[in-house]
Amino acid sequence: SYSRLMMLTGEAEGPWLERVSQVRNAVRIPVVAVGRIKRPELAETALAEGRADLMAVGRASITDPDLPERARRGESPLVAACTYCNLCLGRSAAPEMICPVNPFVGDEAALGALRRDASWRLDILGGGFSALTAGWLAALRGATVRIFAPERDLAGMQGWRMRVPGQAEYRNAVASLIDRARRAGVSFVTDKPASGGAPARWAVRRWEPVAARAGAAATVFDVLRGSAPRLPHRVLVVGDDLASTDAALVLADRGHRVVLRSPARDIGFDAHPGFRLMNRKLLANRGAAVETGMEPAEALDLSGFGALVIGRTEPLPEDGELGWVDDQDAGGCDAVLTDAYEPGAMARTVYAAKDMVLEIRPK
Repeated sequence: SYSRLMMLTGEAEGPWLERVSQVRNAVRIPVVAVGRIKRPELAETALAEGRADLMAVGRASITDPDLPERARRGESPLVAACTYCNLCLGRSAAPEMICPVNPFVGDEAALGALRRDASWRLDILGGGFSALTAGWLAALRGATVRIFAPERDLAGMQGWRMRVPGQAEYRNAVASLIDRARRAGVSFVTDKPASGGAPARWAVRRWEPVAARAGAAATVFDVLRGSAPRLPHRVLVVGDDLASTDAALVLADRGHRVVLRSPARDIGFDAHPGFRLMNRKLLANRGAAVETGMEPAEALDLSGFGALVIGRTEPLPEDGELGWVDDQDAGGCDAVLTDAYEPGAMARTVYAAKDMVLEIRPK
């Protein structure tokens, strides 16, 4: 029931407001509304219509603790937008709450006590939440920071995710991170960096499935970023992770007849259980079939299909089915940031980027 109650990215805003209104009409005590109330406009409208006496803005305030005060002053809410990944709920006490947009959750005062030093310069080659976080935090510490990435790649793999049906609201989080970095003083450069550049150069890389494996026509990441070749009508997608599920959803939404096979006992095995429930519905609504718990050899049987799109079929990358990829030449870089697709893995890259910046001791 937890996965059904705690709504995720792509689900309706304020889905319980009608029930809250019914409860309020039946009792004589104040009633508080809760449940994916992410925009001040929605909260104000519900209060004005008499649906509730108070509005509880939980996850959005974890991401941006100043949201209620800015709403009171009538200022723009686009400062740090919640992705509704539910990582904060899953890690509320293990050992502390986390947030991939606000890695200082619960310790925001530390931002005001950062040791500043304007003597260092940092170039970051590539985009993504980890790159945007590292650039923002380094700039707050006084560094001169440049992020080198084409505009379409600034969001990294989360930019691919916001093109998946139901995930468009990721655009708000991406826009807020870019704006936060820019306001801190980060410069964005769309050209590739020249030789030399800043004394400190960090590159961004990610794991991707190897397309040649099992004779695949494309990887799930090819589909998600829009670089896959033209695929036939009947497509088999094999993978147990969220990226495989989302790629199947993208293809089904385009009209392909899709079967998603997972060697694991369920789909999207690396993600929050709520995404499995939601994506099963979205896939079924688009005519896609799901088969789980298959042996890898059985899952890769292409009989009846025109093409195979391959995702993750094993939990560890050491078997050679995954490889490091970077969009820019990482040679000669001092350190490496990592990008990731699934929200939990992406959050780990953000916290690693935070630690890297805080550990810097400029010479």
